Amino acid sequence: MSISKQHIAHLTKQLGVFHIARFAYRVARDPRYLYYYGQGRIVDPQMREHARALERSLFRRGGATRPEPSDPQLTRELRALREDALVRGLEFFSPNEVAELKAHLQALQVFDPSDADKRLFDPNQPRTGTRVGYYETEALARTPGVLAKANHPDLLALVGAYFGCPFRLNSVDCWWSYSDENADSYHTQAFHRDFDSLNFLKFFVYLTDVTGDTGPHVFVPRSHKAEAMVELGGRYTDSEVATVFGDRAVEIVGSAGTCFLANTFALHKGRIPTENPRLLLQFSYGVNMTVSGPRRPFLKRADFANPAGYPIDPYINKYFLTS
Repeated sequence: MSISKQHIAHLTKQLGVFHIARFAYRVARDPRYLYYYGQGRIVDPQMREHARALERSLFRRGGATRPEPSDPQLTRELRALREDALVRGLEFFSPNEVAELKAHLQALQVFDPSDADKRLFDPNQPRTGTRVGYYETEALARTPGVLAKANHPDLLALVGAYFGCPFRLNSVDCWWSYSDENADSYHTQAFHRDFDSLNFLKFFVYLTDVTGDTGPHVFVPRSHKAEAMVELGGRYTDSEVATVFGDRAVEIVGSAGTCFLANTFALHKGRIPTENPRLLLQFSYGVNMTVSGPRRPFLKRADFANPAGYPIDPYINKYFLTS
């Protein structure tokens, strides 16, 4: 059956109405989507950098700019973040802390985001066809040590030096990636860019040993400034990325406790495990709001598990702490 130009025009019009309706519905339910979709339209890297600088200037208190760090290690890490969009070799978790955290998490239930009913299941016994299992935000945030580590002074110093202005902890996420050959790949398991906000960073720590066969994070250094493959929601194959960036992509492997911090506007993906499942914990920091974090705070200061006694800044933890 042939399709006329009139049919195509009608379909395009209907799809346009659908996207507008979906946008209006999401914004009505959660106003944060207005900022998310607005900044997501800025895809040109130079324009996006100008917008990022403007946003940071608006969030500086009294117009003050943070001075460049004097600590040599912090300076090296900051340079790596700015040039490569990635800094590796960070050490914030001891082997015992990783083991205790993993043991606690294995006793909690997870859900598959692609499951419309968000049914909970045992992470050690995923249902057939399951590619990922995510922990619920409140359960994760109440897990001993999670929010405390997100407030580690050295980590916050690096994040703060990068932004040069006040910032917040936007979200905490933790998920299993499974090696079920019957499952379709999850959307983050293809190369993509994150458009969480204009100014954001993500900290990752492996809670299982990760090799090339157990789902390593794959990252393309310096691609955060490239003009290619810049599209909100865009997904790209390995061959497409190799055509543009050659062999620049790196697999991040390491034992449990391996940490890295990245600007994931750069191209990246999680490789699908072919052997054992991978467990990964992520903290997201940003200058402005995101749609990925809690819609309202839910933790009292008294319930904040902070055995190391780290300073807890109310501004940084605004999205989690009620008081």
